[in-house]
Amino acid sequence: MLREAYQDCAYTEVSSQKHRSTSNSMPWVWDYFSTYRLSEDDLKAFLTELFGQHEFSISASNGNYAFTVPRCLNIDERNKLEDRRWTTGQ
Repeated sequence: MLREAYQDCAYTEVSSQKHRSTSNSMPWVWDYFSTYRLSEDDLKAFLTELFGQHEFSISASNGNYAFTVPRCLNIDERNKLEDRRWTTGQ
């Protein structure tokens, strides 16, 4: 169960060719996730585990990370990412 509200993934093509795999010509999309108690390094590690070594173009603005991925994160993936948030005392 997703414990937070999130924006829908933006199905807009990322124009940079560096995000295109040679085996898959599908365009990358923008997705979003809250910055609350989640470091950019932890987000990048999660995305790398999920999609492999790529440049994800991560940026933070207004309490949300925006990042490019081959497809939007599903609910289960969002829950796993949410579980990576640091807790008090870390």
